[in-house]
Amino acid sequence: MTQRETLQDFLHAWGKPGRPKRGACCPVVREAFEFVKLTPEEEARLGVAYACAACLAGPAEPEMPDVVRDLCVLIDRERDRRIDGGFVYVGARFQSRPSDRENIMGAAQLAMAWMGADGDPDTLRWSSPAADFAWITEDNTTMPMSASAVVALFQAGVAFKSALTFFARDLKDAVIAAADPSSIDIEAGWPV
Repeated sequence: MTQRETLQDFLHAWGKPGRPKRGACCPVVREAFEFVKLTPEEEARLGVAYACAACLAGPAEPEMPDVVRDLCVLIDRERDRRIDGGFVYVGARFQSRPSDRENIMGAAQLAMAWMGADGDPDTLRWSSPAADFAWITEDNTTMPMSASAVVALFQAGVAFKSALTFFARDLKDAVIAAADPSSIDIEAGWPV
């Protein structure tokens, strides 16, 4: 297949039903049209009168100043550090690294399945009839937990992560909007 035939196939694919129409305004299509030299009939069939999605979207957002971008990166890092740093539930601190969150979510799914099958939500033997279910806290204390308590632990972890995520978003919005972004204290006020 020649280069011209390849480009024609590409351009014809854009003209098929259900595909987005790209127009002569699009640099990629304009360059291809110039190379292939389509006939006016081919251009009409391919729908070159339509603007492409990139052109319809309008001009790109202005770039962030370096100080704003750098502060937003620091905010994201602090958010992630705090998310992974553990959270408090019923007076005990629980680890919340990615593997810990995965374990909590898995235990909560099992607990919900137990309760969904009409299991007693308050029994400690919901995971195994041979032993009470317990979770190891950050300080290595074993905490017995019912199925409903495990679900509540999961919900507390979700609320903790959500609070940090939204706080970071608000902090980044403040940095972006500030006349002097470096005047925003990105260390203060984080949820615990």
